[in-house]
Amino acid sequence: MLILLASFQHVKEMMKLISDLYELEEAWDRAGISNAARKIKRSEQSKPIAATIKAHLDGFAADLTIPNGEFYEAVRYTANQWAALWECFEHAHTRLDTNLLEFKFRATKIGAKNWIFIGHRDAGEKSAIIYTLLNCCRIYRVNPQAYFQDVLDKLIPYDYRPPAELVDALLPENWIQANPSNVIKEPARA
Repeated sequence: MLILLASFQHVKEMMKLISDLYELEEAWDRAGISNAARKIKRSEQSKPIAATIKAHLDGFAADLTIPNGEFYEAVRYTANQWAALWECFEHAHTRLDTNLLEFKFRATKIGAKNWIFIGHRDAGEKSAIIYTLLNCCRIYRVNPQAYFQDVLDKLIPYDYRPPAELVDALLPENWIQANPSNVIKEPARA
């Protein structure tokens, strides 16, 4: 029973630290700070919290009294993902999780089984590419009709072998920089 209570206390401590990280991110989002400012703030405020989390993880991993179970699995998973998580604090454009992207791609993933072949064995992969580009257009607020018209006009002459630099320039996040008039304006809020 004491071991169970100790594990519960560990979970509460970790959840509080994680909550602190998300609260910082939300405050910065509300303030509309630049990526450069976010990088500085992450260095000053988020990294110390993350270092505390890492110290707890290392302590939990060494604590032989913690029973195998969900908490121990969570500790092991987080420890295994630590390098990727730490990278998030090194950059300003990344998010702490992929929830937004997962939400945006959910409809595509759910329909994947239904669309796997769509009449031809290569159609599934091509559909996945198109749906990915459409979702990227949604994320970057790119007008998809203007985007695909321009991109196809530029790719057709290369007959399936465009240069890599052209492909990079035509990704929605890069394309919109060269075509700012094709940003979809957000509707006015009532």
